[in-house]
Amino acid sequence: MFSYFRKGKKSRLSFSPPVQQPPTAGEAKATTTSELSSPDATKSSPQALKARGWVDKYADNRIVGWAFLASENGPPVETDLSIYFDGQLVGTTTANIYRADLEKAGHAAGRCSFQYTPPAGMFSRSQTIEVRTSDGQTIGKPFTRD
Repeated sequence: MFSYFRKGKKSRLSFSPPVQQPPTAGEAKATTTSELSSPDATKSSPQALKARGWVDKYADNRIVGWAFLASENGPPVETDLSIYFDGQLVGTTTANIYRADLEKAGHAAGRCSFQYTPPAGMFSRSQTIEVRTSDGQTIGKPFTRD
């Protein structure tokens, strides 16, 4: 409330700044899982999920490593992985296998390891192998044959 004087008379002028009310339940917008996992969410959202992980082994009979998606303030999120040989999608797996060493390191309670068995002969015929998260982020360093 503000007061002001006008030639011999005291007047009161009442002024209250507008108060912003929080949105009601019907107005609030919830973020869905599909919005978080969309490629646009990773590019522009301040709470974007960032891939963390590593490929421990590239071999003829298996590809082994660990991966999860992390936000700055939220818990780790399990992720599906896509396996590319020479730029072509060959298979998928999920990083959700428990490993004690990952739990000890503080990575997603240890439930973020993965294993993938490539089709027979695929490893020896390929020049590059890459592991990507469901939203396209690369895990570790791609394998490149010399």
